[in-house]
Amino acid sequence: MSELKRNLMGTVAAGEGFPVAILNRNEPAFYCVPARAFKAPLNRLEDAESNAVADARAGEAVVTQLMAYELSFLDSALKEWRKLYAQTQD
Repeated sequence: MSELKRNLMGTVAAGEGFPVAILNRNEPAFYCVPARAFKAPLNRLEDAESNAVADARAGEAVVTQLMAYELSFLDSALKEWRKLYAQTQD
């Protein structure tokens, strides 16, 4: 704990990107986890949750219909955009 008080960032840097156990009387008081090391498992958890939602919705008709509607809308919007572009080139 006294080393931590003297040089916080040096103590964290000593872990070289890995979590550092902060001891108080030779017992872990807390763990200092660098941001990158902290975010990595959170990102994996978020990805797993997103995949589970996507898997659960994969066969839903509503999703299929919505995607078909969106694609037809995008197709018609693209055609209109091309017409407008052609008019500006004349």
